[in-house]
Amino acid sequence: MGEREVDSEVVERLLQDELSRGDAAMARTETKTSTLLAVFSPILAVGLAVLPRAAAPLTAALLFWAALTLLAAALLLLLWSVRPRLRRSGFTTYESMTDAEMQRHFARIADDPQRWHRERLLVVTQVGARKFRLLRTASLLIISALLLAIAAAIASATLA
Repeated sequence: MGEREVDSEVVERLLQDELSRGDAAMARTETKTSTLLAVFSPILAVGLAVLPRAAAPLTAALLFWAALTLLAAALLLLLWSVRPRLRRSGFTTYESMTDAEMQRHFARIADDPQRWHRERLLVVTQVGARKFRLLRTASLLIISALLLAIAAAIASATLA
């Protein structure tokens, strides 16, 4: 089967669409991450302040500590996720360039805009995929922490 000619404008538009979708997905991931940090950081802080002084049966106390440990791990993953990572993209690309280097850079982009979009799409997908994995893992840890906290509350109520 022979190769057919590809319309470069269509390819460029498809690349731009995928970049927009990737940027939007990354923005949603950032929003979810920020929300989880805002909700669960105070819970962890209160738990760490209250639990050492709580009079709870040993089983319940161990379950509560396990829940707080999982929650702390989840929050660390969320913090790692919101840590800036522009890697070869964004404004940090230009911070150390001279005017002449910047001129050559943009001339290269103008010569092959599709390459520019492909490079940007690769960066967005790599960074976005990493952030998504961190968010997914943190969410599983939070769910596990909540289940342990519920088990601890039940143990505390039944063993007291």
